[in-house]
Amino acid sequence: MATAIYKAATVTLDEDLASQMKRKNDVEMEAKDLRKKLDTLRLKVQDREAREARIEAETAALLTKSMSLDEELTVEMEEFTSMADRMAALRKQNKAFHSNMIDKLQKMREKHPVFEQGANSYPDNAHPEATEEDNDEEIVYKPPLLGRTRGGD
Repeated sequence: MATAIYKAATVTLDEDLASQMKRKNDVEMEAKDLRKKLDTLRLKVQDREAREARIEAETAALLTKSMSLDEELTVEMEEFTSMADRMAALRKQNKAFHSNMIDKLQKMREKHPVFEQGANSYPDNAHPEATEEDNDEEIVYKPPLLGRTRGGD
């Protein structure tokens, strides 16, 4: 009977050992699969970190360029404003100049009524070449030469 119990205990132990070996193999396979998944996830994380670092670097470069362009735009806008102010001042001076010239011409007309007589007030012999007409010459209009037209016309 002791041998039967011993045999039964041995069989039970062998079955437990086989069961534990099977579980150990299953756990090892699962651990191997989990390691592969972990390695894949680590690679993905590294790729994502590298991409984020590249994006941050590009963003920093673009931000720097944007700030530079903003500064250039500010300078250009200041120049434009300055030019607009100068143009307004020049227009004001021009208007004042023309107004002053008109006032002077009106004063001259009041002092010298000769200016009101018009262009025909000159004596006939003042510009004889301008008053003579040559009836023998015929005036012929010739359009300017614009070059050959395309298409052979």
